[in-house]
Formats: sequence, structure tokens, C-alpha cells
Amino acid sequence: MRGPVAPPLARGVLLRLLEPGSRWSRVEVEGPSDVEGWVHNHFIIAAKEAPRSLRPRERPATPKRVKTK
Repeated sequence: MRGPVAPPLARGVLLRLLEPGSRWSRVEVEGPSDVEGWVHNHFIIAAKEAPRSLRPRERPATPKRVKTK
């Protein structure tokens, strides 16, 4: 008997790699979701290798406070 199948992940979803495999890897969806499961490696790329449109947005640097006279 197979376990439940989650709906397809949207393109660009951030995943945490839990258990790398040669064809399938166990992953967890980043964020408040509790989705964990297996994804074929064909659909996984490292965030640093992803096209800019799929990379996580970086938070702008907080401006440093400067004392004035």
C-alpha cells in the first residue's frame, strides 16, 4: 500500500534536502508547511544555481545607524 500523494509543488518552492538519493531525494518544504516527501532529482536544483527568477528574495540590508552631532 502506498502512502498519500501530495499535490504537485509549485515551481520555485524552496526545499530542504533531508536524504539525498541517486534518483529520488527526501525533502521538506521550507516554511510553515508540514509537507515532507520524495521528489525526483530531475526537479531539484541548488538555489545558488537557480535562475534569478526562482531564487529566494534576499532581504535588503538594514541601514546602519549613524550618530549625528
